[in-house]
Amino acid sequence: MVPTYPLEIKPFNTTFVQSNILFETNDHNSSDDNKPFDVEFNLRRPSLGKKERKSSGLPFQANTFDFVHLQNAAFNFTEEQWQNKVIPELVRVTKVGGWIELCEVDPKIVNLPTKFSKLYEAYLKFGRLIGVNLEIAPCLGEMLKSYCAGQLADFHHKIQTLVHYDHGSSRVGVITRENFIQFYRRTVGPMILETINNCSMPQLSSFKGKEKEDASLVEITSDDGAVIQSTTMTQKEYNEMLDSADEDWKKNECYNDMHRFYARKFVSNGQT
Repeated sequence: MVPTYPLEIKPFNTTFVQSNILFETNDHNSSDDNKPFDVEFNLRRPSLGKKERKSSGLPFQANTFDFVHLQNAAFNFTEEQWQNKVIPELVRVTKVGGWIELCEVDPKIVNLPTKFSKLYEAYLKFGRLIGVNLEIAPCLGEMLKSYCAGQLADFHHKIQTLVHYDHGSSRVGVITRENFIQFYRRTVGPMILETINNCSMPQLSSFKGKEKEDASLVEITSDDGAVIQSTTMTQKEYNEMLDSADEDWKKNECYNDMHRFYARKFVSNGQT
């Protein structure tokens, strides 16, 4: 959780607690200590830069909360962390008889324009490079069932469609589309662009590259004299693709899904 919280709009009975579900943090004022990963965006030699820390979990006693909610966390955890740490911790701090809810947006956009698919594939590839399955949203319900067997009951799975086009008089589609485009532009843009440009280059022991007038095409001569052409993408091309996304997504009537999973923790004697 980020250390900056809303103050003016915060309900009077709300308290924010900053913690790290994965690692023990001795200095809560140190931004470095609160990072689960020190990610180096050098995709020729991808590295998570993990620090060895004692796993401690959430700073709450078992059976503390009536309702525990987690949303938009797919980018933060590996599948192993979801299974062995995150979900068990959420269950642990939930009161017996209380409810756990996971809400996650599936990043896969239906009717995505063909030219935009390159960015989406690079987004997924970046996730794989850091060990994160960015399409995990539809699978979280099964994880909740499998890894908390005997602890949860009354499972529910609801799917809400998020349209990215104008729908009646509502502006929801416009806002959803703008949010996704800004996510690609600001949040993950540098990682996607570097993934496209670095992962498209052959990993040769030595090479000499020559940029053509069109900066999106690079010729590489390998050790045996073979000439390889590799398609890259400039920042300008990336921005232009995002600029056209607004109209393209409306035309294609793009949409994606939000998955909502919730279940109730067993009472102490095993009865639901």
